[in-house]
Amino acid sequence: MHTFHFMKKKFSIFIFVLSALGALAQEMSPRYQQERNFNNQQLEIQQIPLTPQLEADIQAQIARKAVTTTLITEPKGETLDYAMTFYYYAGQYVGLYDDYDWKVKLVFGEDGKTVYFPPQLVPGYMQGYAKGTIDGDLITVESGQYVYNYNNTSKLYLIVFTADANGNMSLVDKMTYSLKEDLIATKSTECYYGIYQYGTNGSDGTLASYSCAHSFALVSGESALPDEDAVIEKYRLSCYDRWRDGEMSYVVNVAIKNDLIWISGLAPDAQDSYIIGNFDGTTATFESCQLIDGNESYYLGVTGANITSSDETNGDKYSVPQDMKFTLTRDADGVFRMPDKTALIENYYTHPNYLYDAIKNVVLTPYDGDVPAVPAAPREVTLTRDDVMGDSFKFILPTEDIDGNYINPEKLYYRLYIDDKLYTFSKSQYLRLKQDMTDVPYNFYDNYDFSDNYENGYKLFYFYETDWQTADLQSVYVVDGETNVSTKTRVYADPEAGIKDVLNKNESTGHCYDLQGRRITSPCSGLYIQDGKLKLNK
Repeated sequence: MHTFHFMKKKFSIFIFVLSALGALAQEMSPRYQQERNFNNQQLEIQQIPLTPQLEADIQAQIARKAVTTTLITEPKGETLDYAMTFYYYAGQYVGLYDDYDWKVKLVFGEDGKTVYFPPQLVPGYMQGYAKGTIDGDLITVESGQYVYNYNNTSKLYLIVFTADANGNMSLVDKMTYSLKEDLIATKSTECYYGIYQYGTNGSDGTLASYSCAHSFALVSGESALPDEDAVIEKYRLSCYDRWRDGEMSYVVNVAIKNDLIWISGLAPDAQDSYIIGNFDGTTATFESCQLIDGNESYYLGVTGANITSSDETNGDKYSVPQDMKFTLTRDADGVFRMPDKTALIENYYTHPNYLYDAIKNVVLTPYDGDVPAVPAAPREVTLTRDDVMGDSFKFILPTEDIDGNYINPEKLYYRLYIDDKLYTFSKSQYLRLKQDMTDVPYNFYDNYDFSDNYENGYKLFYFYETDWQTADLQSVYVVDGETNVSTKTRVYADPEAGIKDVLNKNESTGHCYDLQGRRITSPCSGLYIQDGKLKLNK
């Protein structure tokens, strides 16, 4: 038997890292720590200082590279899927973390001597690919390559360097990888990729983010898909989600053909992906560690686990016997359930000892289908102003209609209105969006600006406008071409303006508002506003 290491999933690097840093290094297995051969202390420096001489050396190195005039965004060749593992430092406000099984694509040139590494080498700081040269079982990536054009005002370059524990940096010419069958890995864990910003005026060079210890595991195959003639039925899956620390419910597909069964959504973070099992009419049995490729950013697996203990402070602990299988049993009413004291683990696919999430109390109930309904309004909407991290909205988007009935989150969206005008989330401002959006899907996240579930069921997104007075969030539910919207929930850029607005209301409605002017659900408690008067209910 082996015990899982639990690692919280990464939604936005500005959210999770500050609380998770200490746990990440400690939870690494000894085998994996030795395999990576990585000195964690070496990356605990906050920002690498650039001396005038070092900056001159970097700029001289950049000037020697023929690729500096071209940003490589569409390399030619064979594109293959890889799971990338690496360490990353994003600046003094985010710090160091390690990440597993990022979905990336490497492009191998037609000449057999060239490979192009993806923009995720230093996440968030690269637009273009980095060119590597293949020589036998070695790959080299030269330092000084042009990887980002920042608003046509400055260019970013990929720099290779070493650094001691005090942050003293030494520039080197290249990064070297070993190429062994289906695995590509850096030969020296003491070499780092850094991003250097070199302004057009030549005076604003900075280096504040870097990564190292990359490995790329080739991923072959896809998630299971039902046979075309399998009968597919809708079910509502309910469970307790460990990361979100609360109950979840969403609609999944169950397909059955003879003694085979396919179920989607057993990985909450890749709800469109299926796993396949055997079904005898009563019990469905599944092999663990099946590939889940439907997640936006990571390759995942689904593994059955036994819950060995539980407590309020540390949560559940899990164990997985060798060759673990897991089961779901269907009763006379057609309801599938997992056994007590068992769980489903979302693990990283090529690093199965590391958890992405875990769910328990899994129940699948036959679902009659979606019907048009007026959705409940967003609630507990909070604006956080932060000059360092950026402003953000945090809120709960209920998966129910105004009468409290369940609605399908796959057909639920939210809209933002700024000063009573519908707001467009633009891909020019939100760089990880593939297209502009006004209606944001319930389950949408980009691991950067948008969180589908920030904590305890909350959604969160960052907001970059500064000149505004009011913001309204609205739920949108679309079924069979019919669109229904909720009432709007308002937040003020200046909380005092919200208080004044509510205090000036003369009508007697009995509604309660908090001190930011947001309507709250009765019974009212604490300090609140009702009928234009400030009240206290102990």
